Amino acid sequence: MSEARGGSPASPDSPDQLRAKLQGLERMRVAGLLGEGQYQATKARLEAQLDTVQTTAPAADLPPLTTASPQQPAFATYQPYGTAAPYAPQPPPPPAAPEWAPPAAQPWQQPQPGGGRRTTLIATGLTIALLAAAFAGVAVVTRSNPPNTLAGTAANTPVPTATPTPDAAAALASLRTAPAPKDGSVVITHDQADKLVRAFWPVREAGLSHRNPDTIRAIEDGPAREWDVIGCTMGCPPPNARSIRDVHLFVPLQTRFPASFMAHVLTTEYHTSGPQVEIFVFTRQSATAPWTISFNAYYSQVDHIIEAATEDPSTGLEATPPVDPSHVPSALPGMLAAYWQHWKDTGSAPPNTQFGDSYFTTQIGQGLWATRQDDHTLGLDEHVAYSADNAADGMWSFAVSTSGANATPLPGRVLTCGTVRYRAVTTPLKAGGAVVQSVDFDPFGNLLRPGRYSSVTESGLHMSCILTAPGRPIFVTGAAGQQTKVFGVSLDGSGASA
Repeated sequence: MSEARGGSPASPDSPDQLRAKLQGLERMRVAGLLGEGQYQATKARLEAQLDTVQTTAPAADLPPLTTASPQQPAFATYQPYGTAAPYAPQPPPPPAAPEWAPPAAQPWQQPQPGGGRRTTLIATGLTIALLAAAFAGVAVVTRSNPPNTLAGTAANTPVPTATPTPDAAAALASLRTAPAPKDGSVVITHDQADKLVRAFWPVREAGLSHRNPDTIRAIEDGPAREWDVIGCTMGCPPPNARSIRDVHLFVPLQTRFPASFMAHVLTTEYHTSGPQVEIFVFTRQSATAPWTISFNAYYSQVDHIIEAATEDPSTGLEATPPVDPSHVPSALPGMLAAYWQHWKDTGSAPPNTQFGDSYFTTQIGQGLWATRQDDHTLGLDEHVAYSADNAADGMWSFAVSTSGANATPLPGRVLTCGTVRYRAVTTPLKAGGAVVQSVDFDPFGNLLRPGRYSSVTESGLHMSCILTAPGRPIFVTGAAGQQTKVFGVSLDGSGASA
């Protein structure tokens, strides 16, 4: 979830967003989280906005892929090499004959790191439109609050009947729990991984499109599950189930557990026909545990999968990632956390940074700094701390080759996927001020109920994939995730979440 303040105007809500907000409003009323007067006033205002939008803008709710969004400058080009440049209001020159460039990201699809410009955008990929209490108020309230907060409200919240896991004839279940191989044999082959990915896909898509958290909890774990059971928090329309267009597998030789492999799936964006590549890491912790999705990121605007596996001819499986002393995989998530932290604190990239310019580095950094300035003009202060814990969230590296000029394969690359977490605390700059959450859940989304607060604390995550090669800048090629918990301290000293 992102939000714009001050000099960056927010996009008007689309009809689907407004309809989704109305649905969420109704759920909050049923859950007892809104009084009747507040419900009726907010409903009337949203319905009036919907009538206006439908009358004045009957065209598609989202701009075409070639159209710049107000939240991202039209000069969002990529410099594949060089250090990150400071923010400037003019476009940088395009790269000359780039060897490789990271995929572009549409601003209405890609979430910004916590503490970035907040805007009521449509956050696709990994989205479940959890509006107010879409999964039942209990799930939202108990997850977002410390002990004893809103306990009475949570206990009286009606729980809707969940849609059964859409696994016809338990086909996926049998693949996830297939008997473990004998000692010394391959844990999973390329063909087995392909069958597993294709069986996971329709089950996960149905779970997301039906907003069924039980399905997600059954087939995912780790950061992937934590984000997917939340999804978009700012009135996004429910996603539609998508189909697979292409799959690239990255299956290393493994003879014992825990085991993992990576899959890149070419599909479409949830709310447009534009191409999107989903990056998954599948894991199995032991012979008695099932395969799960532990990590998921994505990138858009590329009509093909840009990475291919580097094969070991002796095994026919994924080669061992090459050793590169200048880019230690385990250090990369922490380096990305420090990179974003430097932008947030100083308004510039770290000196002599190894990260190349891209949406997820330079442009995100510019947004982080701009948000701090916007907050100050509104009498607010925001402190954000980024961190990475590979032991808790997982970190995986795979040998890959990328497509260069004229589709020439460029081997020797390593794609490392890990998670950066953040904690953002927003407070008034002056004594007696307040942090205001509006009745339509702006700016913090529907994990925080409307009100006036002395402080608001957001926690969230960003699953990110980082591409390295000897002697080359580091690129962030995909990301997913946003806020997962929000807690506000009311001016009277009590606490509140959604």
